[in-house]
Amino acid sequence: MEDTTRQFIPKDKQGKHEFSADFETAIGLAGVGKFNYFLMLICGSVFANAAIGIATISFVLPSAQCDFRLSSEDKGRLSASPNIGMLVGSCIWGLIADAKGRKWMMVSGLLLDAFCCFASSLAQSYWLFLICRFFNGFGITAASTLIFAYMGEFLPASRRDQMLCWLELFWSIGVVILPGVAWWVIPQTWSFVSEGGGFTFNSWRLFVALCGIPSVLNACLLCMLPETPKFLMSKNKLDEAYMVFQKIHRYNKGKKQEYEVKTLQPTDDPSNKLPKNGQAVDMLGMTEVPLKAVDDAEEVVVSSPRRSRPVRALANVISQTKALFAPPLLRSTLITFTVQVGLMTSYYTLILWFPDLFDRFERFQMLYPNRTASICEVTAAIAEEGGIDSLPCGADGEPIVPAKVFINALYVGVACIPTSIWLAVCVDRLGKKFILVVSLVSAGACTLGFNYVWTSTQNLILACIFEAITGMTISALLCVVVELFPTNLRAFALALSLTIGRIGAISGNVAFGWLVDFNCVVPLIIGGVALIGSGLLCLAIPKVNQNQPM
Repeated sequence: MEDTTRQFIPKDKQGKHEFSADFETAIGLAGVGKFNYFLMLICGSVFANAAIGIATISFVLPSAQCDFRLSSEDKGRLSASPNIGMLVGSCIWGLIADAKGRKWMMVSGLLLDAFCCFASSLAQSYWLFLICRFFNGFGITAASTLIFAYMGEFLPASRRDQMLCWLELFWSIGVVILPGVAWWVIPQTWSFVSEGGGFTFNSWRLFVALCGIPSVLNACLLCMLPETPKFLMSKNKLDEAYMVFQKIHRYNKGKKQEYEVKTLQPTDDPSNKLPKNGQAVDMLGMTEVPLKAVDDAEEVVVSSPRRSRPVRALANVISQTKALFAPPLLRSTLITFTVQVGLMTSYYTLILWFPDLFDRFERFQMLYPNRTASICEVTAAIAEEGGIDSLPCGADGEPIVPAKVFINALYVGVACIPTSIWLAVCVDRLGKKFILVVSLVSAGACTLGFNYVWTSTQNLILACIFEAITGMTISALLCVVVELFPTNLRAFALALSLTIGRIGAISGNVAFGWLVDFNCVVPLIIGGVALIGSGLLCLAIPKVNQNQPM
C-alpha cells in the first residue's frame, strides 16, 4: 500500500511549504471541479457509445431476418458473434492498456468499431455480416472494458465510487437513444437495389452504419484528454504525471491558485518492484525496464535476447494471470469473475433478445387475438406456424417490424434512468456490496418470472424491471473491480473478468437461440438461478476501504 504521508521539503520564497506527494495526495490537492465534470461527460459519452455498440444487433435481428432468412439458431449465432469478439478483445485490450496506457487503446477500439459498422452495413451475406459484427464486438470492448479504469484513475478516493456510478446514467441514455434511432430509421420502406440484385442497401443497413458515427466522435473527444496520472506514475513517468496534475489543478481551481505539490513520490506499484540484476520487460515484451525488488503477488519474467517478442508477451500474460490467481488477490479474483459469469449469462442474453421477443408477442397477438400466453408458449406457437416462412415480410422482401417493438424497447431504456440516478446517489450510503446482493437476487427473481407472465404488457413491465436492475449492477461490479486490484493489474483484471463473463453471454445467446422455439423455460431457469447465486456470492466480497490508495 502506498504511503500517504506528505514528505515536506524546504520552504519557498513566500514561506510556503512545498512537498512531495503520492497519487492520492496529489489528486486530492488538484481538487474536484471543471476538469472532472468534463472528464465525466466524455467518459459517459464513451460508455453510452458502448451501450449502443453492444445492443445494435438486438434491433438488427427482427429487421434483417427477411434479407438473410434467419432461423432462431441463426439469430443466436448472430447475437453471440459480437460477444465472441468482445471475448477475444477484452484480454488483448486490457493487456496492452496495462502496458501502454488506457487512452489510446480506447481510441483505437472505437475507430475499429466505427469502421466495422460501416463495413457490416454493406455486407450482402449472413456470414460476412456475422464476421463484421465479430470485429464490432472486438473494437467496442476496448471502451466498455477500460472506461472505468481510465476515469477512476483521475479521481480521489472520496469521490471515486459516486462519480464512477454516474457512468451508469450515460449507459441508460445510450439504451434510450438506440431504440429511438431504430424507430426513426428502420421502419422506412425505401431500398436501393443494384442492377441484377447483387447489392442491396435499405433502412436497417443505414441504421447499422449510423451506429458507427458515435464511435468516431468519441474517439476525437478522447484525444482531448491526457493519459491517467496514476498509470503514468506506475510507469515512473513522474514528469508527465506531474504535468497532468497541474492541468487538473489549473482547470479546477484557476491559474491564480498555486499547486502545492512540487514533486511526486515514485510509486510503490508492484510493476516497478523487480529483482536487482538483469532486465525485465513490460507486458508486451516491447520495452525493457530496470529491475527492482519483487512483490510477493507478482511473478516476474526476465527477458532474454533469445526470446522473441511474442514469446515474451505470452510469458507476461501468464505472469499477470498468475498474479490474479495467487494470494492476496485470489479471493477477489474468484468471486468477481464468478459473479461476472452469472450476471452476463442472463443480462446479455435477454437484452439482445428483448426486441425479438417483443416482435414475437406482436405477431402472436395478430395470429391469436385476445389470447394470453407465456413467452415460451408464444415462441413455440410462432415456430409451429412456420418459423421463417411466417416472418412478416412485405411483397418486396423488406421486413415489417411493428412500431410497438421499438416503443417497448424505448420504455425499457427509460426505465433504467431512475435506477441509474439512485445508484450514484446512494452508493456511498448503502455500499456496493449491499447493492450487488439485492440487485442480483432481484434480477434473478425477474428472470424466473418471465415464465409466469401472460401478456405482452406484463412481459414489458418485467423487462423494464430486469433491465433497470441489471444495468446498475454491472456498474457497481466494475467499481468493485477497480478498487480490489492494483494499478498494474487493474485493466487486465477488468478485461479478464469481462472476458470470462462473455463466455457466459455467448453460451446464453447460443443456447437461447437453440431452445427459444420449443423449450425456452430451461435457459430462463438457468439464468435466474445463476443471478441469485451470484448475488449470494457477493456477500463474500472482501471489504474495501473507500479511502485507501488505488
